[in-house]
Amino acid sequence: MPQIVHGFDWPDRFVVGTVGQPGDRTFYLQARAGSKLISVSLEKQQSAALAERVEEVLDELMAVEGNPFSVPAITPEGLVDNDPLEQPVEEEFRAGTMTLGWDPTTSQLVIEAFPIIEIEVEVDDLDQIEDLDQMEIDLEVEPPEVLVIRIPVGTARAFAKRTREVVGAGRPLCPLCRLPMDSDDHVCELPRRIPLTTRHDPEHDLLTGDIVLEGRIMSASNATFVGTIGDVTVVYKPVAGEQPLWDFPDGNLAHREVAAYLVSEVLGWDVVPRTWLRDGPMGPRHAAAVAGRRS
Repeated sequence: MPQIVHGFDWPDRFVVGTVGQPGDRTFYLQARAGSKLISVSLEKQQSAALAERVEEVLDELMAVEGNPFSVPAITPEGLVDNDPLEQPVEEEFRAGTMTLGWDPTTSQLVIEAFPIIEIEVEVDDLDQIEDLDQMEIDLEVEPPEVLVIRIPVGTARAFAKRTREVVGAGRPLCPLCRLPMDSDDHVCELPRRIPLTTRHDPEHDLLTGDIVLEGRIMSASNATFVGTIGDVTVVYKPVAGEQPLWDFPDGNLAHREVAAYLVSEVLGWDVVPRTWLRDGPMGPRHAAAVAGRRS
């Protein structure tokens, strides 16, 4: 049977979109030309990788002397597309292999998406297979269909920008563990640490609970306070109290201390107390470190 080619040489619309709620989204690559509409499902990671590669190709083309293909540095205003997927969203196939090319004769990027192919192979005796590489060659088959999209550089820039935004619009990340939070019931647990929880007891919530200051460490070079969040003792260092250093940009000590904590955790050193960013009584963006629970 000849391969079915779903071709869109100059689509009216070409986007990545989703169906479902954050945490349970299905990603689709959707193209429309007139009344012709096709939707191909794909993984979130495939969407992100495609957008990244499109941006790379566009930047490479733009870097050519004189920018002969008139590649825009940002999305042209008239091509911004924030609308949802068009209905009905009916999966034509699930994308497996995808390719990206450049056609200089038409100044278009060419995107191809092939379906996942499942093949059942019966082998009575694996010892009889002497050349696995040859076996793979023998099993090569032509995909039954392919989606071929050809888009100009401006549309490609808009496609990449929208795709990156769609990929990033899922569940918010926990500010400490950087894992997706399903809801307000997220509990962040890192080894050997008091959990940062956003449920049950707002007074003892280390992310949002009130910091009650009890004193200041006068010998510290930066403004450093001792306080409590519920029954947890913390060290609180407001960004506004940081002393400037000649070899570091101003106002980023809190971020460096959080980075030191994360490195210590990842490498298993366990030498830096739990440290995170949060608001406090002296303004936004502060670092706080757990010293331990009060007895």
